[in-house]
Amino acid sequence: MNVFKHGLHAAGWTSSRPTIWLLLPAIVLAIALTGSAEAGTATAPPLGTAQSFVVLAGAGVTDTGPTTLNGDLGTYPTTTISGTGSVTDNGTNHGGDAVTQGAKSDLVTAFTTAAGEGPTSPIVADLAGQTLTPGIYNSASSMGLSGALTLDAGGHPDAVFLFQMGSTLTTASASQITLIGGAQPCNVFWQVGSSATLGTGSSFVGTIMALTDITVTHGVTVQGRALAQTGAVTLDTDTITSPACDLTSYPDTSSATATTTTTTTATTASTATTPLPLINASATRLAATKAAKAAKAAAVKAAAAKAASGKATTAATAAAARLATARAQAAKATAAKTASAKALAAKVEAAKATSTAKTLAAKQATAKAEALRLAAATSRTTAARKAKAASRATGSSVSASSRSAPAGHARIALRTVGLTG
Repeated sequence: MNVFKHGLHAAGWTSSRPTIWLLLPAIVLAIALTGSAEAGTATAPPLGTAQSFVVLAGAGVTDTGPTTLNGDLGTYPTTTISGTGSVTDNGTNHGGDAVTQGAKSDLVTAFTTAAGEGPTSPIVADLAGQTLTPGIYNSASSMGLSGALTLDAGGHPDAVFLFQMGSTLTTASASQITLIGGAQPCNVFWQVGSSATLGTGSSFVGTIMALTDITVTHGVTVQGRALAQTGAVTLDTDTITSPACDLTSYPDTSSATATTTTTTTATTASTATTPLPLINASATRLAATKAAKAAKAAAVKAAAAKAASGKATTAATAAAARLATARAQAAKATAAKTASAKALAAKVEAAKATSTAKTLAAKQATAKAEALRLAAATSRTTAARKAKAASRATGSSVSASSRSAPAGHARIALRTVGLTG
């Protein structure tokens, strides 16, 4: 009490006990705020277009159970997403599109910014059983949670909690994080130097920005994001919800009521009142924060709309190209069919012509053969007539000669004309 009296006399204030007790709350609050400033005030890393994503990876996403995602999904440069049949995505699956690529770029910026914030407060590797106030907490190696962790914003709904670790983040099965004093899940960030693993059935709060892999084991509930810069994200029957901030639903208890003190001088008995400084959160800053987040959301939607428009244009161009190709193929097929029909008709006509020529040639050959047969028959008839005439003539001669010549001479005569054997 004497300390307060001397201090107040030096400041020109009265040493009356009522005045001291009026000043005490303000002094304690000022000391507390000064201590917090020395520990480092955390600032939310600028997520940019990555803000709409609840799962963002660099080396693919794998799901092995019915998982619900209340936010966007994407991966780049590895665009493989397996197990989507068991995922209920209440956001947009961007795959590896332009929106995802922009979000990955913004994630690198946010990760680097978070890693560079300070001054920091060193913290033990296991966060279980602690109640922490807003600030920047750092572990040069790993950080873990084997039980329950409480984050108390102390009535400041816009206060930020930032955890920095040099290597891994690991939470045990059934571990949990509880928010009190107006703490918001959107203001909790975990900057992980390597990989992160969330234990089975655990309840986690905050945005994980890991350099490599993130494994969310079976039955985990996350109010936040799983953002892996270069690695993969593995899910198994989990629920991940984008962390919303409601900075107006929790009253700001940091305002102090103006207190007046009475001062006395040696030359006058008059009193004067002097108000102490008021410590309150800026409504303008809260409004600006909300406006900035709305602007970011609008930018994300605009980027998505632009990407969708680009996809539609590309699809239309591809469809037009396919239609032109189909028409060309149809025309080619029609021309080929027409040419084939003409060739077949020509072949038929040629066959007909060949058949007609063969028939005509056969008829001509038959006619010629018949003519030759008739000529031969005529010749034979003529020869027979001549022979008969000759025979008659010879017979007459033989008859005449038989009377004067021997029979042998008659036979010789008959052989000569060819009438005997």
